[in-house]
Amino acid sequence: MYRDLQPPEDQESEAMVLGAILLDTKALGKVIPIIDPRDFCNEKHRWIYEACLKIHNRGENHITPGLLTEELRQAQRLGAFSERFFQDILERTPTSVGAEHYASILHRLSAMRELIYTAEKIMGIGYECPPTVNEALDRAEGMIEAIRHRGTGSRLLHITNPRIIQTNPPRYKFNINGRDVRLTIGEMSSWLRFRTKVIASLNFVTLKPQNWDKIVSDLLQSAYLEEAPVDASEEQQVKIYVAQWFERMRETDDYTGLRSGQHVVKEISGKEYYLFQSTPLLRWLKDQLKKGISSEDLWVMVKEWKGIRTQQRVGKQHMPAKLWGIPLNFMEEAVEEESVEKEEEDISWL
Repeated sequence: MYRDLQPPEDQESEAMVLGAILLDTKALGKVIPIIDPRDFCNEKHRWIYEACLKIHNRGENHITPGLLTEELRQAQRLGAFSERFFQDILERTPTSVGAEHYASILHRLSAMRELIYTAEKIMGIGYECPPTVNEALDRAEGMIEAIRHRGTGSRLLHITNPRIIQTNPPRYKFNINGRDVRLTIGEMSSWLRFRTKVIASLNFVTLKPQNWDKIVSDLLQSAYLEEAPVDASEEQQVKIYVAQWFERMRETDDYTGLRSGQHVVKEISGKEYYLFQSTPLLRWLKDQLKKGISSEDLWVMVKEWKGIRTQQRVGKQHMPAKLWGIPLNFMEEAVEEESVEKEEEDISWL
């Protein structure tokens, strides 16, 4: 009875999704968790969406008809499109609002098409006549289960709208693939911690972008445009500036990097620390605070953050360097009191 019917599709919804992305690039981040290229039935629409993902993965801030044209040309697909193709899509799309709705339609219809094709495969199992009933049922059930757990094949990130939540200490909030997620400085600076948080929050296993360090730097710098509260204490302002410093300077594995202001992340007595030389940080704080700050005054604050003084050998350096250490979670809530005297005397290899 269904032999004469065509598998379900909705090319109007496909065009609405693409039009929304062209009108507002942020729409791509909203649909990435919902659909991937296989959800487009129209081949040209699928090629355009694939081009959008490639442009996004390069770190481009905006997806334009010009960029798409160049991407399609490089893929030797441009000849399939008319000169007014993108203009026609834009004229059919009055607004970018509702991109997720249309993407959900595409995902549902794509699943229905896959169900139809799977049913044909299951018929084939019956004609093959496996040795046992259980074997036949297991194969059929496995095919159905694959559709049930069918997820998006896209594992790309789209992070926007960085904000500082002015709590004490402050938190950071980012829109990741269409949903707001709260992250600490430590979770942004460590890819493994970031990936773990995204998996826990979004049930989404992502690929690491090639320009991840630049993405994080740009996001955090944008978030810092939001001022600290007027009544924020000087210590709280210093803490925010110190967090910015660690984000700007990044990790190193040699002594020269430490001298220029970079830091090492190392676990000491079960706790992870940023290890660094204090002089470059003091210079940075003087520039940000617009006034001098002594090493002694900074050390008083660092001790309050459960900081340590230690000697560590870094890279090929023969002699241990005198370093300060600040816990990776120093921007988070106060941790339990613990002794640091033993850690201050610690000497070990990195």
